[in-house]
Amino acid sequence: CLYKKCICIFKVGVNMEYENNDERERYLVSRGRIIVNACPGSGKTTSVAYKLNNLVREWAHKHSGIACLSFTNVAKDEINEKYYAFSGKALSHPHLVSTLDSFINQYITLPHYQQVLGYTNRPVIIEDTTWLNSLRLYQFRFGTVPIQHTYNPAKIDITHDGHFTYDGKTPNLSPGDAAKFIRYCKEIKKIQFQNGLLKNSDSIYLAYKIISEKPEIAKLLSLRFPYIIIDEAQDTSEIQQLILEKLLEYNLESIELIGDPYQSLYEWRDARPDLFFAKIKS
Repeated sequence: CLYKKCICIFKVGVNMEYENNDERERYLVSRGRIIVNACPGSGKTTSVAYKLNNLVREWAHKHSGIACLSFTNVAKDEINEKYYAFSGKALSHPHLVSTLDSFINQYITLPHYQQVLGYTNRPVIIEDTTWLNSLRLYQFRFGTVPIQHTYNPAKIDITHDGHFTYDGKTPNLSPGDAAKFIRYCKEIKKIQFQNGLLKNSDSIYLAYKIISEKPEIAKLLSLRFPYIIIDEAQDTSEIQQLILEKLLEYNLESIELIGDPYQSLYEWRDARPDLFFAKIKS
């Protein structure tokens, strides 16, 4: 964990104190590929905000910046508040504090959806996905029962390698029913994508597809944000991790993964704390 006997206290910014120690100092001075594994209450978010303030003060580039990304709006807001307390001002361009989902939507999927993927309609991210269940797909049946009654469209997703899941799992079906399920899922996604109707999970899948097919986009994004910090990294999904690895493959200078695998709250939403464990062990 990050908190041992304090060796010094810095009073900075508006009204925020930062208690430093040997382990925190190791994190503050580290650059490159960094993993911080720390327990609840150890000061992870405070240390991220303090380091972000240090990095911004040292930053010499006008057109590229630091992206500090978290998994939830609550955590994003906490980083922004602590950064303000340390620096006395709000974070501004070219730097960014955002959620990982919003970052992927804003910088990969939405600007490249039409040009790279060839769709004509402008994409939108659907907040309430349940209305997708009203799509008329009754031509797909298990026997006499419409397949839509068993597998509603709102819970259909695509994995990074093109397989379909329902509610995060691959259905255990006979070969005949599995083939029907695949045709049904393909039709759902065809309707969604042609009309630009994307769930967040669709956007993440398409973002991975975009940077896999067009690596120059990953290169440009790595130039725009050469330093990326991921808070709550234990809650990232496999495909989000793959997107980050693509950015590393194409010249991302520094990445930090900050988290606690025992603190994962979003395994119901495809969080993969085991991947965070694997990176720690490697």
